[in-house]
Amino acid sequence: MMTIISMIPINLLSALLSFILALLSLRGALLFESKILQHKAYFFKYHQSHRVSCLSRLQEGSKQLLALINHLISCDNGSAFTPLPSSLPQYKFYTELLVKILNHRQTLGSLMRESLRSLKDGLIEDTRFEKSLQGLELSSNLQFLFIALMSWIFILLFARSTKTMMPEPLLTPSLTLLLLFWQGGGYLLYLKLQSHIKQKLFAPFSHYFYLFYNFRAMERANFSWAHITSELQEEIAMLTQKEQANSDFTNSRDRLYQIMELGQVVGGELTRLLDEAIDDLWFLQKERFRRFMGSCKVLKMLITTIFFILPYFYFLFKLFSHFTKW
Repeated sequence: MMTIISMIPINLLSALLSFILALLSLRGALLFESKILQHKAYFFKYHQSHRVSCLSRLQEGSKQLLALINHLISCDNGSAFTPLPSSLPQYKFYTELLVKILNHRQTLGSLMRESLRSLKDGLIEDTRFEKSLQGLELSSNLQFLFIALMSWIFILLFARSTKTMMPEPLLTPSLTLLLLFWQGGGYLLYLKLQSHIKQKLFAPFSHYFYLFYNFRAMERANFSWAHITSELQEEIAMLTQKEQANSDFTNSRDRLYQIMELGQVVGGELTRLLDEAIDDLWFLQKERFRRFMGSCKVLKMLITTIFFILPYFYFLFKLFSHFTKW
């Protein structure tokens, strides 16, 4: 065994060692990302179970909107209507819902504190969810940066180790440029696919949350069931065919119709049923977030293998082809 090893050129051993170290480094990067995802999942679960206000970490629009809702809650005591700023903070559909709740207050004179508190809870949950998504995307970008850095370190070491064994250098300027475009293209492909998966998994939630929160606000404002049913039917009709055909939302759609039918029959208070339906939507979103993390992990492994590890095998192929001819 020692005789066979002694027959192998030291530069070739060094090149093979560089290749092995590169693979171990890339594997370590993937394992490191797996640990990050576990901590992200724990962070997400922890903050969902501890409903504390994190104003300093909220996005600017949602932070301003949350401050406005808190102010309106404190002022909603049956007194004169509190003047609003000329321009309201914008954050998804929550601003539109807030305007509707304020219109209910002006037209019907009903207190809006409970509707505002429900909207506030949804806003906090949504902002934490968006921050979890941003954290996942940031960790992915850092991982690809680390992988690209490590890959080029070992590509240069590999090329330097085999420089004296090859008639021509393995790493030419044109090949270097090609590898840069290859890895950059892989990263852009990952971003494109990640964005597509994110859109597919989470886009319908805004429409369904809007439906249920609007339903709840109108029910608490004591609108007639004819008015509530008419407005909800219009909003349901605005859902795309793809969103209506999504099997994951079948339960939510069925519950929405059941609550609407129950309200028309008994005309009673349906707040508890609507809150349960909203909680089920948040649970479904958490499940899809876990699915999204798994999809991103698999996608990163594929992109890393094809666009970052494959060049090493190309260099090995050229190296062993040279020794085979020799």
